[in-house]
Amino acid sequence: MKVRSLLKKYMKSKDFLAAYQWLKDNGLSDTDVVYVKKMYDKEGIKFCKRSLFAEDISELKEELKKVNEKKNRNFYISLLSSVKGVDIDSALKKIMAH
Repeated sequence: MKVRSLLKKYMKSKDFLAAYQWLKDNGLSDTDVVYVKKMYDKEGIKFCKRSLFAEDISELKEELKKVNEKKNRNFYISLLSSVKGVDIDSALKKIMAH
């Protein structure tokens, strides 16, 4: 499901709304919030503001940064692989350096 439709579904919960707003206030994107929600669900942790307070927000942001970099890298590899004659490693280094 797309992020927007998942958010619409999740927004029906007061606990989610409070947690969502707290994460947004701390600089997370909608995509990041949905990722965290899915991670909590997978681990059987209730997604609410109280459980988020137990997390170190800076560690959470660092983990999300790594996840997003990996997604971006995989996207660029896929994109560059579709073009003949491109040195993928060289192009990827240049793209990821910015």
